[in-house]
Amino acid sequence: MTVGQLYSMWRKKSIRKMGGYKYVTELYKKKQSDVLRFLFRVRCWEYRQLNVIHRASRPSRPDKARRLGYKAKQGYVVYRIRVRRGNRKKPVPKGATYGKPVRQGVNHLKYQRGLRSTAEERVGRRCGNLRVLNSYWINQDGVYKYYEVILVDPNHKAIRRDARINWIVNPVHKRREARGLTAIGKKNRGLGKGHRYNHTPARSTWKKHNTLSLRRYRHCVYFLPSCRLCPFPKRRGFVNMSTRSSPVAIQTAVPVPTPSKASATAPSRGSSDRTDSSDSIAETKQKTVKVKGTSSVDVDRSASTGRLKTMRNSYRVLKNLTPKQMDDFMNSYVIYGLDWENEAQMITTLGPDYPTAVHDCLVSYYSVLNHLCALGEVEKMYIPPVMNTHAGILDNQLLYEEFVAREIELKSGDHVLDLGCGRGRVAAHMSKYTGAHVTGLNLDADQLASARTFAAKRKLPLEFIQQDFNVLPLKLETESFDAFYQIQALSLCKDLPATFREIYRVLKPGAKLSLLDWVSLPAYDPGNSEHAELMRRIKPLIGAVGTPTAEKFHAALEEAGFHVLKSDNASIDGLQAPLIERADGYFRRLQSLVLALVKLRVLPPHFKTLMLRLTQDGQAFIQADRMRLITTMVINPGCVMTI
Repeated sequence: MTVGQLYSMWRKKSIRKMGGYKYVTELYKKKQSDVLRFLFRVRCWEYRQLNVIHRASRPSRPDKARRLGYKAKQGYVVYRIRVRRGNRKKPVPKGATYGKPVRQGVNHLKYQRGLRSTAEERVGRRCGNLRVLNSYWINQDGVYKYYEVILVDPNHKAIRRDARINWIVNPVHKRREARGLTAIGKKNRGLGKGHRYNHTPARSTWKKHNTLSLRRYRHCVYFLPSCRLCPFPKRRGFVNMSTRSSPVAIQTAVPVPTPSKASATAPSRGSSDRTDSSDSIAETKQKTVKVKGTSSVDVDRSASTGRLKTMRNSYRVLKNLTPKQMDDFMNSYVIYGLDWENEAQMITTLGPDYPTAVHDCLVSYYSVLNHLCALGEVEKMYIPPVMNTHAGILDNQLLYEEFVAREIELKSGDHVLDLGCGRGRVAAHMSKYTGAHVTGLNLDADQLASARTFAAKRKLPLEFIQQDFNVLPLKLETESFDAFYQIQALSLCKDLPATFREIYRVLKPGAKLSLLDWVSLPAYDPGNSEHAELMRRIKPLIGAVGTPTAEKFHAALEEAGFHVLKSDNASIDGLQAPLIERADGYFRRLQSLVLALVKLRVLPPHFKTLMLRLTQDGQAFIQADRMRLITTMVINPGCVMTI
């Protein structure tokens, strides 16, 4: 087939409607065409210059590779190998032809395995840490045949999290190419081949044709004669006791029990014989019962929202955003390039009345962002500390909130203040878990409306007040609260000492408070260009105007009259990255779906702008967390007022 013939086919519309891969497939069906003969000749010359086994940057036949399971994503690797062609030769001594035994002649020795199977085994030995998925022919000359072998990294997170390929992570698939478990191996050892091929198990063909295998569950499904769900009535009554799946490993452990109300009220206020913070936090990092990849965590989910309903409501709000709301939201990001400590820059950018400008930007920002976060697992708008490595974001949030309730000794009937309450979901869980009356304070009317509706439906003792906590004094009575907590709200605080003095005013003597917030760690160097760039990208993502340190929090608390009992990083190993990666991966997958739907004009164009802005700097957050430059998990649980 010449280039002219291909162009003629295209003009006749015989292949104009085909995609790129189908075009390549059609081309490879004509291996004697001028195009492929020239291509094979050039590639053979290229391959002969390379090592016998070498890594390929991309598949030579992408259509074939995709049909055999290859994906252009992390965790997949392609190796190219050449194998000498021809059958094996029997070594014979050279010399005169007379006087040799009758059987000394060179017989035709047919190798039982194919060259493709040999190629897979050689690559498998070369890359012992990878698993061979499949292989395919790419080229040949007079001496060699060339193959490409698809391998998978079983330790890569992208492979372990992909339900379509993570079956290969199971240790039973080690060296599968050497045991005939790949496609070419099964082809060589099918029925009627190999040792005792004429003594196959009785009715093996009938058994193969009358067994229904569902790929999702990887085991045989059997239908009894009385089963009406069987899609093959003639096959009812067949029972096969074999299974393809390996037994599921079950790990069991006893979770930390929820303390009773009596134990929660036992410590006296301001007592100095408290246990160390690391011991208290370690008790909360519970173990789980893990069965088939799911975790069971002992938390109270009765005040949690229905995810599908929440996502549907948020989608409706986002779909109906006006152009002005979109412009205000995108323009609000300007404040996250500023810092409270640099007042001159604030005035230059926002004007003399910059506190009001910051307030307006925050309202525009959170009125849209809270609905974007509600599309995923961060409706509460914070990534929690990793209290349990087997639990997800939602369960770790609940575990942390229950930990806070125990630390500040909440009990039924107490009045507690939640600063920056958002949509009121944390307050609802606190109230349901302890029976306390929670008052939430927030500046966004949209979030407060959602919080009030949620509390009314569940008949919880919650109250919500709209106010910016940077505008003091607060609209609260003096000494009216038994406890206080806040979760990642003080990153927006303009004056920490003044805010803590106001909190001191509204708390009763001896009341306890807990803070979880964003701080920069000692490893962060503002003079380092890499650190500064990461900080610039992270602040818009987490919504932080200031860049405080843990020491600034401690000094402001003690200046206001509080006594700091504990201060620690609540997460296991001090890292939040596993949960950040989980959230970032979810929203990136959602972004791909949204972009496709926008392209198909199913969604309005502004969804593309929203998703691109939301997922822009997730990797920077992960990198900074792993470098231990910043954290959003430094907690001061159990700070107590001095009397």
